[in-house]
This record gives sequence, structure tokens and C-alpha cells, in this order.
Amino acid sequence: MIKMEYDCMLERFAQNWANKCVFAHSSHYERPNQGQNLYMSSFTNPDPRSLIHTAVEKWWQELEEFGTPIDNVLTPELWDLKGKAIGHYTQMAWDRTYRLGCGIANCPKMSYVVCHYGPAGNRKNNKIYEIGDPCEIDDDCPIGTDCEKTTSLCVISK
Repeated sequence: MIKMEYDCMLERFAQNWANKCVFAHSSHYERPNQGQNLYMSSFTNPDPRSLIHTAVEKWWQELEEFGTPIDNVLTPELWDLKGKAIGHYTQMAWDRTYRLGCGIANCPKMSYVVCHYGPAGNRKNNKIYEIGDPCEIDDDCPIGTDCEKTTSLCVISK
């Protein structure tokens, strides 16, 4: 799995969308090859750290609530069966996604978190992530990445 890195460009995309205070996904044209997770709270002006923490917790709870199939493939049936309720978790866990940027806005009737992920995940009929052992050497990682010994995750080669 490739280690997630924070990306200020994705943050700008996410913040620009959050500032619109529209609780809906932006079009794919407005976020090229970027996945998007949204969270809103009816509380206005909450502590930003608390808000982002709650958003991430809610997104991960989809895994707890719905689980994933044994083969870990995001099938159209799984997507439709759960009413797209697993799309936040799967985007965060997607092993070919390795960049993240988030924005927060205090809107008139809500507080809003928008996170963008790159490259976008949630490709139907693909594995959410490959199940396997953590990397130990560079050869355990995809081409263009190296094994980071402290985390046993693959990182983009510098």
C-alpha cells in the first residue's frame, strides 16, 4: 500500500468547493481524477479539529457497519446494495490513492468538510486494496515507490 501524503493542491480544490456551502458532490470536471468525501454538521462554528475528526470517524464507520467481501472487490452489487454508503470508506482505503487534501467551511446553516483524494478510487470491479504483508524491501513495492522501513508502507520515490 502506498503511504498517504497531504497535498496542498488537493486542499485548494477541496476548500474552493467547501466555500460554496453546497452539500453535494462537485462534478468530475471540477476535480479531475480526484475522489471526494463530504461531511456536514448542523453545528455552526465548531472546533475545526473536532469537525474533521468526526468526519473521518463517520467515513470509517462504514467499514464497521457494512464490511467488505472476502475478495475485497468493489462490485456494482456491493455499491448498489449498500446505497453507496461504503464509498467514503473505500475511497480512504483505496490502495492506489496516495494524496489527500481537505477543506473546512463554516456555512450559514452547517459546518462542512470536503476531502479530495488523488488519484480517485472507487473503481467498480477492482480491489479496494491488495491484501498482503507489509513491505520489507523496495522490491515489495510497486514500480516508482520505495519501502519506508519505519512504517512498512510504500512511498513515492524521490
